[in-house]
Amino acid sequence: MVQPIDSATLQTASSPAIRAASPSDSSVVDTDTVTISEEAQQKLRASFANQAMLQAAEDRAGQEEDGGTAWKLSSGMKSGEYTLKNGNTQVVSIEDGKLSIEEFKDGRLVKSVKGSISDSGAVLDTEFYDKSGEVVQSVHTEILELRGRGGWSSASMRRDVQWFKDGRLTGDMRDEMLLDSWNSNGGADNVDREERINALLNRGVKAVSSDVGSLASQVTLEKHIATYHADIREYGDNQKVRRDIVLDHEGRYKQLSNRGQKVGDMEELTTRELEHDTKLSIEIRDYDEDGELVRSAALGDRQKDKADTSDDGKQDQSVEVSWYNEGELVRRGYGSMTLRETAHSGLASRPGLLETLGLSEAQYVSEEPQPAADLLNANLMESSAEPEFFMAGLRRHISAGDYSDAEGIADNGSPDKPYDISWTDELYSEGDLVMRKKDTQSARKADYLHHERALEFHTARGLTENDSPVVLRKTGHEVERYENGRVRSRQSAESRESMKMRLDEPDRLTTHSVFSNEEDGQSSTTVITADGGLAGADVDPDAAARGLANEAELTLHGLFETICEMSGEETPKGTSARIRLDLHKRWS
Repeated sequence: MVQPIDSATLQTASSPAIRAASPSDSSVVDTDTVTISEEAQQKLRASFANQAMLQAAEDRAGQEEDGGTAWKLSSGMKSGEYTLKNGNTQVVSIEDGKLSIEEFKDGRLVKSVKGSISDSGAVLDTEFYDKSGEVVQSVHTEILELRGRGGWSSASMRRDVQWFKDGRLTGDMRDEMLLDSWNSNGGADNVDREERINALLNRGVKAVSSDVGSLASQVTLEKHIATYHADIREYGDNQKVRRDIVLDHEGRYKQLSNRGQKVGDMEELTTRELEHDTKLSIEIRDYDEDGELVRSAALGDRQKDKADTSDDGKQDQSVEVSWYNEGELVRRGYGSMTLRETAHSGLASRPGLLETLGLSEAQYVSEEPQPAADLLNANLMESSAEPEFFMAGLRRHISAGDYSDAEGIADNGSPDKPYDISWTDELYSEGDLVMRKKDTQSARKADYLHHERALEFHTARGLTENDSPVVLRKTGHEVERYENGRVRSRQSAESRESMKMRLDEPDRLTTHSVFSNEEDGQSSTTVITADGGLAGADVDPDAAARGLANEAELTLHGLFETICEMSGEETPKGTSARIRLDLHKRWS
């Protein structure tokens, strides 16, 4: 019996005709070095030269035979009627590159797919129906293979999505995933291949196969740039916009994949991330029932990290928000956070390449590296029908709290890693600024000797030779009040920890604080130095983290809520009510 169609049945296959040389930065990460004998190096160079001649001949033949890229339907797909695992009946028709799929439940049409495949891509239209036969969701999908350069392949998927309820439009989305891919088999030069062989030796491989070209084809280096953009709108019962979201996510990844038997510490048919550089941007606007803007927020996040380097990672996050009451600005907030990885304290994870594209490891690690079109189309039936498909990785990491470092610091205190956080709140009355409050907090590594003497820091405990803090903290607070556009008063406080190392007795931790007050032309300053850390000098040392976290979490939750609604899952409602209550929260 022919199996029913699943995600692997409908896909397009491509075979790049021209393979160009790789960029000069195609290298794997540095590891411990080993010595390769001169004789072995001569054999490697000879094998590389032979491989280069063979590759050049293949490239010339490919250019002569085919000037483009051919797309085709999977040979395993056939017309017919099938019974799906959920008990529904599926009717498939394929003729002259035209595709038709209809799915029935108890004789009622619940889903239909109409599509066509051309030499350069595919077009699919998917509709879902309710019990009365009305359309509740429609997805128009266009897949296009683009011509890459410099050994890179490119493909894009664009979708237009609409949601309906009782014939009324409740939401729409336009999004696009653009994928650029490069691999060391298709775009590598001799230098790149030699570097990969050396990397294998560095990872513990005792001997190199005499067929260096075969080994270089087995263990491949890949680079990918996955760029996603989405414009999402939700509508209320009165057809006015309730929420508007602009989402951008870019991931730049380097992968090392073993496409054969186990080599060194890499199991067969596995891939590992060597490094990533991810950027996330969320812009979200919420409106009341009358269509008036209530809150406008923007969150940005960037993280760069190498897997095999324990202290190189860096993460930046920024938030900006404005609150409105009956169209008038009443509050504005903005701030940023920077975290730096240490050997003992890493960064939270970010969506990897496989999560971003919705791929399993088995789908990604085929015998040969796949071009961008094949990777993007690996789950075509799902990606062309599920609006949340390219946001699933983001949703998982938001749910896991991976973007919530500020909240973690606000709840649990300073982490044992360097960081900088600032948050500013502004209050407005009738369009005029009346108060500004700025909070800052940071931590830097204790110097080398202190760090060597201190593995752990315990608050509320006497200092010993093994109890010096790993980081030293600094906080600042400033409140300004305005009248008629001019500063009427200003109060500020700054506290800073310092450590004095004493060889004959325990180290001494002290906090130096400066308090200032300016009002009515008068000013005063108080300086206090006390034993112990910030806890005894600053009553609110994590105010900056809490201010940034409050707005970051509300923004992240807004996106999370919308993604859940796309997939038909229930999430807590009442966002507008939550926003209105937040306008009246207490200021201190």
